[in-house]
Amino acid sequence: MKLKFKLWPTIFTTIGLALLLALGTWQGSRFLEKKEMETARDAQTAKPVLAATSFAQLQDAEYRRVELTAGELKPEWIHFVKYRHHDSKPGAWVVVPIVIGDEALLFNLGFLPVKDAQKVTAEEVAQQLDYSVFQPPFTGLLVPVDKPVPDLETVKSLGKDPSYIEWRSLDLDGMYGAMPYKGMTRKVLVRDSEGQALPIGGYEHVTQPYMTSERHLGYSMTWYLMAVGLLALFLAASAGVLGRRG
Repeated sequence: MKLKFKLWPTIFTTIGLALLLALGTWQGSRFLEKKEMETARDAQTAKPVLAATSFAQLQDAEYRRVELTAGELKPEWIHFVKYRHHDSKPGAWVVVPIVIGDEALLFNLGFLPVKDAQKVTAEEVAQQLDYSVFQPPFTGLLVPVDKPVPDLETVKSLGKDPSYIEWRSLDLDGMYGAMPYKGMTRKVLVRDSEGQALPIGGYEHVTQPYMTSERHLGYSMTWYLMAVGLLALFLAASAGVLGRRG
């Protein structure tokens, strides 16, 4: 069987193969990076609970389970992160600062079911929260957010009394900047409710985010298989197989 390579099909196939292989390699590298991150995260999570009395003790405690025995929850500063879902129900995350002196650590209390986040008020949120549950010790998973999604529209709209702020994303930089406290920038304590009252706390969105290492691996294999398929079609066409009948 003799192969006949035509100029333009060869050029386009070469460009297509280069693009597909580059995408597959990129996703493969992202898989290795994410796998390393997940391994380090799981190793931290598996460590015993870290008992702390100050934020200074939490500086190197990323992905550690933490029991903070000091501080005061400040429900007058509610950060309401909209467009979240839990068990296919719409709602929002309720984030409130824990304050020690003039420093604050944002505490993601969890998911609050809300049918229409555009119409909810601060009073309605406060009525659904059982703040008696949130007394020291504050327990949860200390999560770093290296690349928070900025909510520039909300930051620009902050007024003189921004004690109840609706956010479109978990913009930790914006949240810490809106409060009169020094913040542990880009770190948040995520609560696990363990069957307690609203809101519903949990680690699923932290330990099982959308872009896991398995997804990157799947994307990588998809690009490589597409490259193999393109090459097979090109060789078949060059051999005249695709044009034969009977």
